Formats: sequence, structure tokens, C-alpha cells
Amino acid sequence: MTARVYRFVTAASNNLRRLSGSPCKLVGASLINTVDAPYYVKLWWSSAAPVVGTTPPDLVIAAPALDPAAGADGSVCVSWPNGVAQAMADLWVACVTGAADNNTTAVAAGQGVVSLLLE
Repeated sequence: MTARVYRFVTAASNNLRRLSGSPCKLVGASLINTVDAPYYVKLWWSSAAPVVGTTPPDLVIAAPALDPAAGADGSVCVSWPNGVAQAMADLWVACVTGAADNNTTAVAAGQGVVSLLLE
């Protein structure tokens, strides 16, 4: 199966959105951070919209801080050749500034470029 790319630049919000209106697997991710603080991409496989900060995510991926002086380029790329799917349900994504399940702090506009590869 050929993966399709779902890409967005963060807005000044938690960026909650449904990526797929049908069951899908996550096979890869590329995250770019443009600021000196990390952000976290939280993913849920659910038929109903999750509540950011209340519904525990199924998967969290950290986008490291940009720190050129320390050699940190603020990016991460991950792949799962067999795909990741918690349940055969819609895939939802949000971006916040903290790793804790209860974090609801919005990222900055343009802080991140999120590219997710779905099958």
C-alpha cells in the first residue's frame, strides 16, 4: 500500500484535527520545530473526537527544541514499516507544549511543521 502524507503548519492552538475519516495506520512522521522549546504531537485512534488534556493519547511524539548552538536542528523523523494502529478507528492529532496527558497549552503559530504518513 502507498502511504499518503498529511501535512500542516501549526496554528496558535492545540491544532486538534481528524486526519482520517476511516481506519488507518501511521507508518511515519516528520516533525520540524522552529523555536527553542519542544512541542508534542499527540495521537488518538478513536471514533469520537478526543478531548485534549482529558483523553489520554495513544501515542506521543516529541519534537525537540531548535538549538543551533548545541547542534540540535529541531527535527525528528520516525517510521514504522508495519504501521501503528491502536484500534481500527479514525486517527486524530493535536500539538501541545507539554508531554503530560493533561497538558492543553497551545503551540505557537508556525512553531511546527507536522508531516504524518498514513496507510
